[in-house]
Amino acid sequence: MTEEDANHDIQWMLEVKAGNKESFRKIVEKYQQSLLNFFHFMHANSQEAEDLTQDTFLKVYLYREKYSPKAKFNTFLFRIARNTGIDYIRKKKAVPTDFEDDLLEDNKETHDFEEENEKKRELKKVVSELPEKLKNVVVMSYYQERKYQEIADILEIPLGTVKSRMNYAMKLIKEKIDRKKSDE
Repeated sequence: MTEEDANHDIQWMLEVKAGNKESFRKIVEKYQQSLLNFFHFMHANSQEAEDLTQDTFLKVYLYREKYSPKAKFNTFLFRIARNTGIDYIRKKKAVPTDFEDDLLEDNKETHDFEEENEKKRELKKVVSELPEKLKNVVVMSYYQERKYQEIADILEIPLGTVKSRMNYAMKLIKEKIDRKKSDE
């Protein structure tokens, strides 16, 4: 994200704070898919991802009066999203599920891509099985292409913790994939 994009987001949110609904629509359009992807990886169920995305935007709108551009807007947004996901897990005591069925439905591509899709499904399944703290870092880094500092800001943890969680997550992912290959 460029500095100009970040400034647009802050400006839009300040306009939302002042009552401009069109600016809120722009924010929703810009970030809806990113939030859906985030929740899809966290919770695996497409309907839950949509519900959690809507809840996040509702909270952003409700918190608009308290918004202050101390950090990038997307840090503010994904911190709310993360907390929304945590609240959901606590309320439902949900355990992330295997979302292979959703992926199979979404990946009806030609035969040439079957092997690649299988590898992607396997990787996503392994990531979905990681402990929540590790999964958050992997999803934000690899699937949302966020920088470590931004992840640290969103999760409200030190940069070094992000790096160590990423290293540990990569080690676990490699071990699980190697174990699956040796079992075959």
